[in-house]
Amino acid sequence: MSSVNRGDASETSRPAPKIASADLATRGILQILWRRQLVIFLSVIVCLVTAIVYITQATPIYSSTSRIYIDNQIPVVSSLMMASTGQGGNYLTTQCDVITSSPIVADAVTALGTQQLPSLANVENPVNFIRGSLSAAVGRTSDIINVSFESPYANDCMKVVNAVVDSYINNQNKKRKDSAVNIAKILRENYEKNMAEQALVRASMRKYIEEHPDITLTNGNGGSVILEKLATLTDALVKEQSVSIDAQTAWESAKALQSDPQQVQQFIEMKNATGQSGGLNELVADYQSQLKVLLAQGAGADSRQVKEIIAKMDALKDRIRDSEARYIKAYIAVMEQNYITSMTKLKILQKNYDETKAQAVQLGNNRAQLQSYQEQLDSTAKYMEGIALKIREIDVNNQDSTNINIQILEVAKSDPSPIRPKRLQVLGIALVVGVMMGFGAALLQDWMDQRLRSVDEISAALQLPILGVVPHITGGKTAMARGMEVHVEPMSEVSEAYRTIRTAVYFGVPDGQDNTVLVTSPAPGDGKTTMASNLAIAMAQAGHTVLLIDCDFRRPRQHRIFGLKDDVGLSSVLAGQHSLDEAVQQTTVPNMSLLPCGPIPNNPSEILNSQVFADTIEELKGKFDHVVIDSPPVNPVTDARILAASADVTIIVVRADKSTRKLAENARESLLGVGANILGVVVNDAPRSGRGYGGYGYGYYSDRLYRDRTKSNRNKAANGVAPATEKTARS
Repeated sequence: MSSVNRGDASETSRPAPKIASADLATRGILQILWRRQLVIFLSVIVCLVTAIVYITQATPIYSSTSRIYIDNQIPVVSSLMMASTGQGGNYLTTQCDVITSSPIVADAVTALGTQQLPSLANVENPVNFIRGSLSAAVGRTSDIINVSFESPYANDCMKVVNAVVDSYINNQNKKRKDSAVNIAKILRENYEKNMAEQALVRASMRKYIEEHPDITLTNGNGGSVILEKLATLTDALVKEQSVSIDAQTAWESAKALQSDPQQVQQFIEMKNATGQSGGLNELVADYQSQLKVLLAQGAGADSRQVKEIIAKMDALKDRIRDSEARYIKAYIAVMEQNYITSMTKLKILQKNYDETKAQAVQLGNNRAQLQSYQEQLDSTAKYMEGIALKIREIDVNNQDSTNINIQILEVAKSDPSPIRPKRLQVLGIALVVGVMMGFGAALLQDWMDQRLRSVDEISAALQLPILGVVPHITGGKTAMARGMEVHVEPMSEVSEAYRTIRTAVYFGVPDGQDNTVLVTSPAPGDGKTTMASNLAIAMAQAGHTVLLIDCDFRRPRQHRIFGLKDDVGLSSVLAGQHSLDEAVQQTTVPNMSLLPCGPIPNNPSEILNSQVFADTIEELKGKFDHVVIDSPPVNPVTDARILAASADVTIIVVRADKSTRKLAENARESLLGVGANILGVVVNDAPRSGRGYGGYGYGYYSDRLYRDRTKSNRNKAANGVAPATEKTARS
């Protein structure tokens, strides 16, 4: 078996190229939109036509607007009205509702009654009709109210808006005047009510003063007599408390003298020295004089006389001691009496103080009540003064009832340009809607269409490398011409694509592991038979001996492509009726033979799964460099799975824009389930526009050379002569 220069033949099958999911999604969406451009175009056309019909058929609507300014900062009347009706921050919004209310519109309709308005012709309820198209709104960035009316008649819009604004101003004039009268009436009633309450308070105040005359009782300096008396009693009470303490101290000290004679003697001596002892001091002086006399007498007296003298002296001493005792007792009694007198006076003062203090407290309460009456009078007087001021202001404002602070900044005018329909806006919206609907319809249609649309999509779905892309064969060629494209027209783009696939097979599998190549597809009609024959021819043109086996026992067609008989073939060999040498037939392509299917057996799957078939394949691998097997589709029957399990490599053929994702994925999983060595995917019958499948027209040869080579090869094929190979064509 000859070998082929494959570069690095030790490399294993190349994995599927990794495609960034974001890039793939973006390209996928763009490809979908490009494929469905007709759907998008028709959607845009339908929307634009609809918009044009609407523009031409729709009744034009006109609008007129008046701008008014309402000052809600009126001093008396408006502020009282807003306070009484609960209006505040939503005042302008409330006025907008008032403008569009039924009473205002009814007055406007009455004012318009003398005019012939086409808008109100044949209208049963003009008020409701006008309210349906009338609007009033506050500006977004200002306090200006915009009053608008829409109608098919421009002049009617102007008249209705101006009539409504005038009706609103007249209504507000009347309302404010009536409100001012009512408010003035309420204020006068409140004024009279407060006057009556003020009179009652004054009467109560006078009666209270009469019941408590001490409130107004004052001394010569204007001060309160009770408070002055309380101050005097406070001073006297404090002084008497000091005197009482001194009296008690003196009494306690006097009582302590009785228990200590030495202190008594010292006390009497102190009193004698200060001359405060009274008769006791004279008695002591008499005693001393008598003592001196007795001492003088005793100097010359006898003992008896001395005794008498001593007896007299003792009697005199006893008299003195009795006098001292009586003096001390009298002193203690005096101190006690002083203490009792002080305490009695203190109690009387305390009683008077307590009574006066209670009177002072009561006086304070009375004065507080009197102050409360006075505050009520002052508050009522101030409130009545404010009411009187408001009444005067209302009377002044009522002298001019039109002073309502509503300014018409812009009078409604007739606008000849309709506000609806806006042609450019409608066409723009129709265009945008048409594009969006077209995009949606295109994506929905493509989502419902499961066909594989691009190389990236096929690679991402099957996770297999793309071996090559075969472009669409033009010219309405027969099945035989398409099956021998590489032999008949070796210079064409299709032939070059098959040679690219051949190169991918050589370089995708290590040397010696691509002897048997199985070509299959997910479903019938994908082009696997054409792919198998052209791949075999391309391998043979590379100088290898190639055998093409037609194992499609369901629909064999290889013998028709090469113009050979099918009475003897693989089924005959497997049945033992003929030998391989008898069944294998030489084709018009150099180095290439064909083993046709032969008579179609009743049990194709059992035959292909037999040991005889395996032995036959092994024998053929020894005779040829490459064995290319054309098998039935994977999904309908099990033949392809049986063949893939025994083949060296398997090639899956999918048809561009025809094979579906689900069938292709099922075919891949079925082949992998039997251990097939899937080399990659071939995309067949790709559109020549190149969308999603790459470009064609390699430009290797000039157009004239290509036409000459193609004509020569066709003539040689018709005469049974081998056409120029790739090698000879390029020399």
